[in-house]
Amino acid sequence: MDYKAILTERNGRYTFLIREINIVGSGPDIASAHAALMTRYDAVRREYEDAGLADELPRPAPAGIAVLSPVRATAIKAGIITAAICIALYATAVTVNNVTDRMRVTADSAVNNVSVRPLLKSLRREMERVSQSDPARRDAVLSDIRQFVIAAKPYLHELQPLFEEMKAPQPPAR
Repeated sequence: MDYKAILTERNGRYTFLIREINIVGSGPDIASAHAALMTRYDAVRREYEDAGLADELPRPAPAGIAVLSPVRATAIKAGIITAAICIALYATAVTVNNVTDRMRVTADSAVNNVSVRPLLKSLRREMERVSQSDPARRDAVLSDIRQFVIAAKPYLHELQPLFEEMKAPQPPAR
C-alpha cells in the first residue's frame, strides 16, 4: 500500500485515515486501528478489481506533495477569487479616477480657453454708443439689458462657484 495513512488519537481511540480513498480504521490501540484500516483497504481494492475498475481507484498522492483537505482547498480558492475581485475593483477605480481627471482637465481648459476680453470690449463699445444716443434709445437698451439679466440670473448663480474656484490666489492682507 502506497497511500499515506494519517493517525489521530481522540478519547483513548486511535484512528487511521487515508484521504485519497476516504477509508478509516479505528481501534483501542495503534495495532488494532492499523489492522482495521488494512481490512477496509483490502475490501475497497477488491471491490474495484471485481468490478473491473482497478484503474479507477484513486492513486496515492506523490511523495512530498501534501493533500489539502476540502476545507483548505475551498479557503484557498475563495482567497484567490477574492484577490482577483479586489484587483478588478482597483483597476476599475483607477480607470474611473483617470477618466474623471481627464474630464476635469478638459473642462478646465475649455473654460480657461474661452476669452472673455473680446466680449467685454464689444460690450463697452456698445455701451458707449448707447450713452451717446438719444434718451429713448438708451431706455430701450437698458430695458433689454434688465430682461437679459433677469433671465440669466439663475444660470449665473449656478456658475458662480466655478468662477470663484478659478480666481487667482490673492496675496495675504497686511
